[in-house]
Amino acid sequence: MNFVKNVGYLLIAVFGVIDVINGAISLGNVQAFLQYSNQFSQPLTQLANMSSTIQQTIASAERIFAVLDAEDMDETVNPA
Repeated sequence: MNFVKNVGYLLIAVFGVIDVINGAISLGNVQAFLQYSNQFSQPLTQLANMSSTIQQTIASAERIFAVLDAEDMDETVNPA
């Protein structure tokens, strides 16, 4: 998710600098776009974190049930 956010920053910075050089917008507008992109990426980051937590919980439950379903080990000692 950080990669997507960094790519978004990069695109805003590149297009923002091009527009500043052409005189279409000011540098303050580019800074505002960067702040807005951070606000809009927060819900996506939260969704990614929730899905990761759910995936980890399911994986842990699968491991626990695999251990619980395993056959009991024989406690007899085999002479060597």
